[in-house]
Amino acid sequence: MEPFTIAALAAAGVFVLRPRFPHAPLETLHVVSPFGPRTLRGVASFHAGVDLRAAVGVEVFAVDAGRVERIQLNTRAGNIVRIRTNGPAGPGVFSCMHLDSVVVNVGDDVQAGDVIARAGATGDVTGPHLHFEWRPDALGRAVDPMPLMPIAARFNV
Repeated sequence: MEPFTIAALAAAGVFVLRPRFPHAPLETLHVVSPFGPRTLRGVASFHAGVDLRAAVGVEVFAVDAGRVERIQLNTRAGNIVRIRTNGPAGPGVFSCMHLDSVVVNVGDDVQAGDVIARAGATGDVTGPHLHFEWRPDALGRAVDPMPLMPIAARFNV
């Protein structure tokens, strides 16, 4: 007998509770550019995160408890904060990009819901927003973070 996997159960129509982040990165989630293939400014590419509408200065929250692993300024991604976590969604790193400012330091321990930054429009952007990425250690690559958002998150579609 084969072991049951979440994918097999879901394919069979069985409702499966999946692990989720304890907190959303923003107060309200409005996706302006989803995870996956996209064309931006006429160039096809793969979008390794999700872009969420956010005015400059809006609070950005830690989605899970963890430790600030890296803060950097990048010409494409602007101000970035990366936090390593080992929470309900599993061990991995979440990143927030295009930030106006970062209010944590490398090595800081954060809890889910702590303010870690303010949204912005730094780097190569078409307007202010938050780019959010999730890279679980088990896969070593970015995955769509939206299915992991808390059930109680406010979505604006």
